[in-house]
Amino acid sequence: MNTFMNPHFAQTHPGVGRLERVAQAVLASARFIDSARGMATLLLSAIVATLLVVANQVIDTWTDGHLLVAWTLLWVIAFSMLAIFAQPIKVFVLGVSHQWGEWKAKRHDRAQDARMWQAAQYDPRLMSEIRCAMQRAGH
Repeated sequence: MNTFMNPHFAQTHPGVGRLERVAQAVLASARFIDSARGMATLLLSAIVATLLVVANQVIDTWTDGHLLVAWTLLWVIAFSMLAIFAQPIKVFVLGVSHQWGEWKAKRHDRAQDARMWQAAQYDPRLMSEIRCAMQRAGH
């Protein structure tokens, strides 16, 4: 009597699979931070963290009797700063992101023009096309 065995083995090591999922999560968070919304969140977090550190330094100098009041005040300040500065920081980051995109596009266009001009120096057909385009544009 013949017995066939068909074992199902994993194609990848479980540790490698976990490492790949962690790498994908890190890349996804990097893409989020690269966006304008991510930058606004990061900047807002930095501002709130700075305010919390300053408030913590003030609280450390107080006596123990006022500690609960101080911590309550600290969190009220933290959440009010989040509410107050969320929209202005988002607008600021969107503006900076827009200007950064425009600067990158202009830089890319200048680099393409320089490459085209460099190629036209050695190709008379390309140079004649550039001259015709410049005449049509009125330059």
